[in-house]
Amino acid sequence: MQNTGFNKLIKILFKERALGILLTTSILIFFLQNTLLATPYHLIYMLIVFLWLFGTILYAEFAIFRHALAVAALIREPWGTLLLTISIVTLEVMLISSVMLNGTNTNPTLARDTLYAIIMVMLNGLLGATLLLGGWRYREQQINLLGAKSFLCVIFLIAVFNLILPAYSRGLASGILSPFLTIFLICVSLIVYGIFLGIQTVRHRRYFLEVDLDKQRHIHKDNAISYSKRWHLLFLLIYLILTMSLINIIAVPIDYAMDNLQAPHALGGLLIAMLVLTPEACVAIRAALCNQLQNAVNVMLGSVLAAIGLIVPAVLVMGLLTGKTVILGVNYVNETLLWLTFIMSILTIGSGRTNVLQGAIHLLIFFAYIALSFYGSTS
Repeated sequence: MQNTGFNKLIKILFKERALGILLTTSILIFFLQNTLLATPYHLIYMLIVFLWLFGTILYAEFAIFRHALAVAALIREPWGTLLLTISIVTLEVMLISSVMLNGTNTNPTLARDTLYAIIMVMLNGLLGATLLLGGWRYREQQINLLGAKSFLCVIFLIAVFNLILPAYSRGLASGILSPFLTIFLICVSLIVYGIFLGIQTVRHRRYFLEVDLDKQRHIHKDNAISYSKRWHLLFLLIYLILTMSLINIIAVPIDYAMDNLQAPHALGGLLIAMLVLTPEACVAIRAALCNQLQNAVNVMLGSVLAAIGLIVPAVLVMGLLTGKTVILGVNYVNETLLWLTFIMSILTIGSGRTNVLQGAIHLLIFFAYIALSFYGSTS
């Protein structure tokens, strides 16, 4: 009996080894913070701290995503989807807020750069890779058009309002919002996202299911449930708290790179997008390789929508409360890539069937974004 309990404990510890790494890192950072992050900052120390924390946070996010998926499978909708979304968006908001408010310098364009990076990474980089790999294995894959079009309608609306419209507003300067437009964007983003969430989880759930019912049954089996709902929630909460404590530290090297190493401002947004979206990217690619493209589309488009629908209001409210400047409007180069992304997404998903050609085109747009971020004008 004791051996059974001991073996069960060992299995839990092994399965939650990410928690041990996360806890150890948090303790070490707490005691070594004054040494590693002592001013004036040392370049080598900054690089070591960044790589160490980046790897730890990324590893912890896979555990967060696993527990959130398990809880989502255990509780009724729409609370499952809400919990999963809030878990990921909380980390994104914490990262953006920490970097924006770190030190004496602020980064007023970080929220804009992060949202723009999320759209480019998900709708071009990840979507392209997913369609390319899925199309290579299965030649063609099918999407539930009703759900995909619903996603795109809301994404394009909020993206245009939040990333393109501010560049033409009558604010204090280009991209800086007037108080009225700030409140307007907060309300529009939250209301539209709330309406969509009700459509997705309650009123029209069938829009977002696989066309093939056998695939849908297989998806539910993939959500591994290891513990009871209470334990999954407890682990999820612990992971989130510890990860958010490390996010405040990783903001220092990110801010240092952008302010002192003359790194492109878009780099901060790209790093945050890659750090937060990697677990979802792995889930999407795995689903596409299992010929469950609708599941992959739900993950990708759902991530983009949650980001622009919830991060923008959170950052704008933070700006109002702290008096910090938040710049949202993109420049003409990025606006052109945004419109190209929107048009290609409509053509790709609107066809209902995808292949390798569409994946290759989206990847080319993503490579153009990377090239312009580092070698073009993106300020």
